[in-house]
Amino acid sequence: MRHRRSSAFKCRRWRAWTLASVLCLAVVLLIGADHRKTSRRAKPPAFDPKRVGSTFFPDVFAKLQGDRPVPGTGDGQASRPDSPGSPMEGGGSSSSVAWDELISASSIEDEVKSLKLALNQSVTTPSQFRSRGYKAARREFTLLNMLFWIVEHYQGEVRWKADAKAARQKFGSVAGNAKAGANEQTYAQAKQTKDLLDRLLRGERAGVEPDEDEEVSWEPVSPRRPLMQWLEQRYEADLKAWTSNDKEFQAHSEDVLREAEVVAAIGQFFLEEGMEDAEDEEYRAFSEQMKSAARSVVSAVKQNDLAAAQTGVGQISQACSNCHEAYR
Repeated sequence: MRHRRSSAFKCRRWRAWTLASVLCLAVVLLIGADHRKTSRRAKPPAFDPKRVGSTFFPDVFAKLQGDRPVPGTGDGQASRPDSPGSPMEGGGSSSSVAWDELISASSIEDEVKSLKLALNQSVTTPSQFRSRGYKAARREFTLLNMLFWIVEHYQGEVRWKADAKAARQKFGSVAGNAKAGANEQTYAQAKQTKDLLDRLLRGERAGVEPDEDEEVSWEPVSPRRPLMQWLEQRYEADLKAWTSNDKEFQAHSEDVLREAEVVAAIGQFFLEEGMEDAEDEEYRAFSEQMKSAARSVVSAVKQNDLAAAQTGVGQISQACSNCHEAYR
């Protein structure tokens, strides 16, 4: 009997406690709701028209000039110069050239690989290098110097950009030293630099740091003569043969495209600030003619137009011949 009375008492106490909790919660909610209704917000700022009238326009759209952009149009990209290869607006330095419009990243990579194969023949043994290899190596390292200058300042995605400056300096140093002839030191430097190129082609880092205090000068490298020699060889051995008939053209269309893009890049490279005769108007005209002719070959390959490619290749040869009569 006593146990039943104790249980009934506990049940009544639990009910009373629950009812009290519910009443307290209701009171809190009512108070919070009343507080939200009576809370005040900060007043919006007020400006004196006389004080701000000289700073803000009363109607900004009345002051805008020109056509307004239409939503959804445009590609969101910054405008580029009308002529590929010309300095970017506001620039004027050689690093502002739109190189990616003159030569593709794939053409750069393929040409670097081709030059590596050539170096395997020109940098073999000290005796072979001294006898004739250094002359070929000078041309190859000079072209590598130019290509990695382009990579260094390339606007788009391209391999080796992180190591471009250091590699370009090394290639230029070897090319400049080979200009004076060959000795043990020049051969050792050429071999070490060829090994550097091997590492880059394997996907490794160059393993050397660039000279950040460098003042760019093309005089030590003297790139014009070896690049002209490269142009002569590639015209006779490659471009002229590959555009001689439709069969050759179809078989080597990708090679023609790559070589033509390299020729266009050389034409622009001859005009870089500090390059020999780059300020001479006649010389600039010859370089522009060669660059324009090379770009017409690129266009002809893309359109599979043999006749246009033959015309462009002939114009490249003519521009080179005209230039050689006055400049070497």
